[in-house]
Amino acid sequence: MIKNRGAVQCTTAPMPLATLERQLTDAGVQLAGSLAPPQIASSCGTDGKAYPTSCGSPDGQIGIFLIAELQLKTATAAGFVLMSSEPNAKKTDC
Repeated sequence: MIKNRGAVQCTTAPMPLATLERQLTDAGVQLAGSLAPPQIASSCGTDGKAYPTSCGSPDGQIGIFLIAELQLKTATAAGFVLMSSEPNAKKTDC
């Protein structure tokens, strides 16, 4: 699942991944994995779209999350989408 990190060039820094993870857990998404404590596997990424270099324009930064398949509907209701919905999306260094 992915979600835009809300960054706007020259204006707003990207939302921390921990904030997006909290949105998932607050929505009731069960965490993937069986680690103690359970964790959501997360990483930074880009949506792969071209944006003009211009203050006020989005920058395409996304959070990428691996969650349990049974929780897709709940995550979608919380505003997250499948990574496959952005065919050019890819992981990047945080």
